[in-house]
Amino acid sequence: MQANPVKAGVWAGVIILLILGFVIPVPTPHVALSGEPIFSDGPRWLTNSMVATIVVDIVIILLALLATARMKL
Repeated sequence: MQANPVKAGVWAGVIILLILGFVIPVPTPHVALSGEPIFSDGPRWLTNSMVATIVVDIVIILLALLATARMKL
């Protein structure tokens, strides 16, 4: 079996990029951990993150119900 020079070049590039990724320092990103409240005079627990979580939960539950509605044992 002959060695493929293109495949060897790709592997060499991947290894070089992995090594450079560990050697070259990168700045750490700023992470904001607190959600922003939606209403200034409303409940403080209702943030943009909570609304997104509730919407995603509803979508996942609906998908699960639709996926299992026609299942038979």
